[in-house]
Amino acid sequence: MRQNGIPLGEYAKGKIHYGIKTGCNEAFMIDGPTRQRLIDEDPASEEIIRPLLRGRDIRKWRPEFAGRWLICTVHGTDISLYPAIERHLRKYKTQLEKRAPGNYQWFELQSGSDHSLMNLQRKIIFPDISKEPQFSITDNKNYTIINTCYTIFTDDLTLLGILNSEFVEKFYKNLSPSIRGGFYRFIYQYVTQIPVPPKQDAKLESIVIKILNQFDRGGSGKLGNLMVSLNRAVAELYNL
Repeated sequence: MRQNGIPLGEYAKGKIHYGIKTGCNEAFMIDGPTRQRLIDEDPASEEIIRPLLRGRDIRKWRPEFAGRWLICTVHGTDISLYPAIERHLRKYKTQLEKRAPGNYQWFELQSGSDHSLMNLQRKIIFPDISKEPQFSITDNKNYTIINTCYTIFTDDLTLLGILNSEFVEKFYKNLSPSIRGGFYRFIYQYVTQIPVPPKQDAKLESIVIKILNQFDRGGSGKLGNLMVSLNRAVAELYNL
């Protein structure tokens, strides 16, 4: 596989990023009722509250939104424009001020979060711990992820199909050591080594579209034949 592909890190051209580290999840991660209360108190709050995905919410092909939200006070946010958000965060000010030193105000997310928040686009995401490759694509451009996940800023369906193939699974399990319970760490130093055939493939992309459509119709348990077709198409790309 290595001979017929280029490393994912090179293929993705630096577009693989770790999820957001808040330094105080209790303050920034909120549930639906809290989100609604903040919006009711001040409609402007909605501007900086984004739907959140955690590692446990990411499945192969599609994520499952669990009703968690992130207060996105990125670097440079004028908190005076969001009084309800400020009141909420002020309750955690003591904890927030104890976070690791960095170039951010007490009410802001930790440094390094801005890039992943500002890329409002479809993207491939994956959890940092799983038993098999679980690469998923988001159709909701507003989704942001916490630091138990990674993002690849692309909507390349051919790549998505390759990463979810049986060949990448076998390759990865030979590359990365397993941890307790048969899980694997899908972390940057290993994921970026996955070889990716450099050419696009219309047939593979068509199969992935069918898989996503089937998944969206609630037929995730009926992907057997499509997965056989996908693995055959991927094998051709790798000349296997």
